[in-house]
Amino acid sequence: MDLKTKLRQEAQEAGLTRIGFAGIQPFTREEEILTRRLQEGQITLSAAGDILLRTHPEKILPGAKSIVCVGACYRLPDEIPQDNRLARYAQVTDYHKVLFSTLQRLADLIQSRMPEAKHWINVDTGPLLERAAAQRAGLGFVGKNCSLIDPERGSYWVLGALITTAPIPPDENIHFDYGSGCGDCSACLKACPTGALEAPGVVRVERCLSYITQKRGWIDSVYRRYIREDLWGCDRCQSVCPYNAAVKGCAPSMWNPSRDCVMLPEIEVILEWDASGYRKAMENTALFWRGRTVLQRNALLVLGNRKNPEDGVKMAAMLSDSRPVIRGHAAWALGQNPHPDAARWLKAVKEYESDRQVRLEIQRALTSLEREDLNG
Repeated sequence: MDLKTKLRQEAQEAGLTRIGFAGIQPFTREEEILTRRLQEGQITLSAAGDILLRTHPEKILPGAKSIVCVGACYRLPDEIPQDNRLARYAQVTDYHKVLFSTLQRLADLIQSRMPEAKHWINVDTGPLLERAAAQRAGLGFVGKNCSLIDPERGSYWVLGALITTAPIPPDENIHFDYGSGCGDCSACLKACPTGALEAPGVVRVERCLSYITQKRGWIDSVYRRYIREDLWGCDRCQSVCPYNAAVKGCAPSMWNPSRDCVMLPEIEVILEWDASGYRKAMENTALFWRGRTVLQRNALLVLGNRKNPEDGVKMAAMLSDSRPVIRGHAAWALGQNPHPDAARWLKAVKEYESDRQVRLEIQRALTSLEREDLNG
């Protein structure tokens, strides 16, 4: 059995949804796009990264000759109970670990045939533009929502790539272009609540709820009201995609629903977690790497947007937290809450609050409550 056929067989046995093979030619189109967006100020230098490294695979691994691209479906069957406060990819155990180990398995197979071969595994956090590589390998096309879409399996899948010095022939007669399968459909652009998808194939990351709910630090007040039940991530642009509506699942799968399904507890429990409790509950999930502050901050915004007086005491308790980001977002959330003691609680902590940003948040919350009283 030739190496390429054996890799496909191994991928299927491992539960991968798709596997494809691509050459290592530079991704010139993506290089031009990233360079232009950087020059126009649409992305920051940190977001752009080392553009040459990201678009020239041979700079990642000198001597590279091939890219093995894989995709793993994370869409659980509809009959399985799911936590819709999480983006679908976070409803299963951490794909970084699962996909990395599977790609290592493929790398070991290559090395068993070619002991001199060298490899680089890329799962989300590496420099390679995985969607561009996957599109070249024929796994699907990048849609208007910037997700990789397989016309037969939709877009609920995570990607990984193995750059190797082994010469593996690329897949032939497969070509997808950006947006090639979207036609006149623009459902994703209309569904994006913050306007992050400002044009087909163009996403303003700083407006994207998926990015906003995962980034560390302060969330701009402009976007806080959009976080309704979104504890982590956002699937709106994928959930309205006709390709996903037509797909009920995309077997095979690397995840066992009865074993690998992630369910978060109620917000009250999330807010009570210390570092140890968070680790115990989250260490095998895709959320863990960001830390508990991000999830607890998001939980406070969810409570604020509910505007339920019964949540007032929970938010007030977080005003004395040791982390300024938590105190500040708790203040904002309390400023949205109709609890009769909300203003009193905020005034009490303002007296001894030393952090400038938190004091600003408290004052804004008090102003919001006063405005509500006037309009009352």
